[in-house]
Parts: sequence; structure tokens; C-alpha cells
Amino acid sequence: MRVRTSSLGFTLIEMLMVLAVLSIVVGLFAANLTLSPYKLLTREAQRLQAVLNQASDEAIMQGVELALAVSRSSYQIVVFNAEQLNWEALSEKPFQHYEFSESIQFELKIMDGSFSEQRRKQTKRLQKQSSSTITPSILLLSSGQITPFTVTFSMAGYKERISLLSDGFSGIEIR
Repeated sequence: MRVRTSSLGFTLIEMLMVLAVLSIVVGLFAANLTLSPYKLLTREAQRLQAVLNQASDEAIMQGVELALAVSRSSYQIVVFNAEQLNWEALSEKPFQHYEFSESIQFELKIMDGSFSEQRRKQTKRLQKQSSSTITPSILLLSSGQITPFTVTFSMAGYKERISLLSDGFSGIEIR
């Protein structure tokens, strides 16, 4: 009499080996997805730098006054509507409302000392003429000038800080 041996499925050992290999691969992949605090801060600073540079170029090319409006955990680019005397949010993708990760802290300091008197008057006029609830923080003027500022990104429990700054004339840099 002949005994039939057929292999219609996998053995328990084979299935356990596949699960072990899969769990190792998933673990390695998940470990690479989490960013270090430094990389996360740098990425946010680089994103804001790119948005501000693009908005500054847009203000010059279109001959409009743009601004960065900020809150505790978000920002957006707004345009000054001279007919209605108010600031309006832009709908283009890079300029839309952007929310920071919950762990990121954002601090904005305006450096008033490097404003010329004419520029200071223009800034005050644009901020006061607005009848909207949007309050601009950093102006990106059609003349190519930018409100001098320093933005500092930090995270709770992490000592390193990343700063984004501009003197108003020579571009925006990360430090």
C-alpha cells in the first residue's frame, strides 16, 4: 500500500518565517519614516522660505502687495485688495493656509529698526487700511522689499532651533 503525500498548503514553520521577515521589513520601514527633530524643523523652515520667496516674486511680477499672515500654529499668504481696502487669502496651492505639526513652535519677530521712514509709512497705511480680520505680519511689496523679520522654529524638549530671517533687501536665509 502506498501512502500519499501531497502538499496542498504551507507548513506552520514556513508561515512563521514569512511573518518574521515581514515584521522585520515593516519595522525598518517605519523607523525610516520618523524624522529627527532637526530634520522636521529644517523642513518647515525650508518650506516657509520657499513660500516667501515665491510670494515675493509673485508680488513683483504681478505688481501687487502680498503679506504673510500668521497665527500660533499656521500661516497663509494674503493679497491686498485696493478696491475693497482689505486683505484676502490667496487660493493658489503654495499660498493657501498651512498648519504646522503640533510639536512645532513658531515665533515671529519683526525688526523695525531697518525700515526707512517712507517704507514704515507705507507699511502702516497698508495695515490700517484693511477692513478685514486678516492681519498681515510680513509685507512682501511689489517693489521687492520685505518686512525685516526673524522666524524661529523650535520643538519642546529639543534644544536646537532653526531661524529664518531677512533684512528686507537681500533675500531670506536659514540659520
